[in-house]
Amino acid sequence: MKVWWPGTGMPGDLTPPRFEEADGGRLARALGIDLAWSPRNPTAVALAEITNNAVRVTHVECVRTDAEIIAWAQMAEAPLTIAIDAPLAVPNATGMRDCERQLQTLFGRHHAGPYPANRQLLGRVNGGRPRGEALSEMLQTDRGAMPGLLPGRDAGTALIEVFPAPAMVRLFGLDRCYPYKKKRASLGRMPWRSWQLPRRTRGLDRASAPAERAACPRCRAGRRLQGHRGQG
Repeated sequence: MKVWWPGTGMPGDLTPPRFEEADGGRLARALGIDLAWSPRNPTAVALAEITNNAVRVTHVECVRTDAEIIAWAQMAEAPLTIAIDAPLAVPNATGMRDCERQLQTLFGRHHAGPYPANRQLLGRVNGGRPRGEALSEMLQTDRGAMPGLLPGRDAGTALIEVFPAPAMVRLFGLDRCYPYKKKRASLGRMPWRSWQLPRRTRGLDRASAPAERAACPRCRAGRRLQGHRGQG
């Protein structure tokens, strides 16, 4: 699998670049959203083109409002998967969701377990309601997104919740997840491990990910978590 990164693109311009014929033509798009708990903080969005043998990240931008996020989703052509790094279904008032307990059991020793998500905690900074849950409803109404993964070659828009830390452990074969959250320290004082993430990501074109996933017992366990759609 090959991975391309954007150069100096124009923010807001979603005109896709041309694919080389060797890439086999575009099959789908993916819109990744690293959602901030509150619009007061920036949210990162990234749009990628997907072919049979490549993923090309074409646009990256920081936004703040839900309206800006919805605009990105509406401009991106289907078939589209919208992947949001935030809890999208939070039925519990306190504590943590069942899917988070399972992830903590599987990946806690790798420092890749999730923080507990509950309505009391997430609602403090978004008018009493988890922001991911509200955004999920808007995307379903305004963009026609369907929760969960869609069947192969489906021409619609899928909406899923993602959590990158366990994926980082499995993709890169790590004993401990790289730190990737914003720290108060300056860039020059960031931990050495933090700088490994972009280097490893750019090296995915040399990975045999499908074969590794098929042989990985933790990945098989992760697939079982997909049955917990209502848990996020």
